[in-house]
Amino acid sequence: MNNNYFDILCCKYLSENISDSEKENFEKLLVKSEELRKRFYESKLVWESLNKQNPKQDLNLDFEWQRFTANYELHAPVKNYNRFIDRVTYYYSHKGRLIKPALILATLIILFFATPNILNDNSNEDSVVSSIHVINTQTKNITLPDGSEVILNSGTTLEFPKLFNSKIREISLDGEAFFKVKKDTRPFIISTSNSKTTVLGTTFNVWARKNKTRVTVIEGKVNVGQTLSNESVILVQNQQTVIEKYSPPTMPQNVDALNLSSWVHGKLVFSSTPLHEVVDELYRHYGVKIRLEQEPLNSLILTGSFNQNKVSDVVEMICLTFNLNFKLNGDEFIISN
Repeated sequence: MNNNYFDILCCKYLSENISDSEKENFEKLLVKSEELRKRFYESKLVWESLNKQNPKQDLNLDFEWQRFTANYELHAPVKNYNRFIDRVTYYYSHKGRLIKPALILATLIILFFATPNILNDNSNEDSVVSSIHVINTQTKNITLPDGSEVILNSGTTLEFPKLFNSKIREISLDGEAFFKVKKDTRPFIISTSNSKTTVLGTTFNVWARKNKTRVTVIEGKVNVGQTLSNESVILVQNQQTVIEKYSPPTMPQNVDALNLSSWVHGKLVFSSTPLHEVVDELYRHYGVKIRLEQEPLNSLILTGSFNQNKVSDVVEMICLTFNLNFKLNGDEFIISN
């Protein structure tokens, strides 16, 4: 995928000059690529900072361009300066006729902040990313570079830098993890496919699969925001919010947070959970396939818990709850009406 195309879509989205079809393409790109989600987040921070500094002033593009290049020349490594300016000059001269001046400046700033490899050829430890994947049927305890403790559930991937930088502690999660974040002046941010959870030091659980994120707070205070908007909610102890795809976070709901996080002790707890999510979780926990034979079964809602039960017993209890049948076909359970 051409990053130039993504940069322009990013600028259009941030400036609210994007068509419906472009917005749809943009959101698909964000769903597919963690790298692009990080690129967008950095660009969004720059855009918001720019708007705060000059909220209603008219933009003098020639002046801003001169100031931008002069400022960059003072700070950038000499060997990279010409290469970077050549790239952004292309945008300035060739793309200027196609998009509004504000978008050009935004594109220049986005390229500056979101393309660190252009600015610096040196590898820094805080840019080296570690990735840990936990296979089905397993869990894993890890300690992050700042001393924060994390328990990863089965079928989970966590990415984090070898060293956090001096301003922020940011990691990426696909799956489920229980966090005990060490208190620090630097914000701790967990990015998922559709959310960002921000804390300073607290204990909480994040479940993030298939463009759905659920955050539950055991102790402390947490800010949970939707990736593509500024909409967020504050959670305190024993509260939970859910983000479906790119919808806003739900209003905080009171829950038994410790009970819902009992998977760390091998106990499976479901609270108003669609049956298709239940069988996915059982597959990750037991490594045994379970298939719902009829489509309407996917939307059945289950509330219950299973503590060290055999998978066959769990399937049987689910079927008794909904008056369903099941059979074992090879190594797969099939549930039907």
